[in-house]
Amino acid sequence: MATYKKMGGTGGAWVKGSDVKSGVRCKLVSEISPQPSNYQNKDGSVKMQNAGKIRFSGDERVLNISLNNATLNGLVDAFGEDSKNWVNKVLTAVTEKMVVGGK
Repeated sequence: MATYKKMGGTGGAWVKGSDVKSGVRCKLVSEISPQPSNYQNKDGSVKMQNAGKIRFSGDERVLNISLNNATLNGLVDAFGEDSKNWVNKVLTAVTEKMVVGGK
């Protein structure tokens, strides 16, 4: 018999980096928390991501976003370790093109 644990997730649309203009203002509208991703580690366990909700200036939609370690470190430096303190702070999105998965 197999045993399963209920997995939480973030419903709704996700930010596409290609749709974000570098320099646009944005605000986190939720705390960031570790959540399961759609990917697996080499050992078969579910890879985790640090995700939350964001709204970009000029767009009324609230979208899901996964933050990398560099972004998390910047938020900690600017606003402290508790992600509750990051909500509704005006941020500037910075995008960079990079190769991911050979693409």
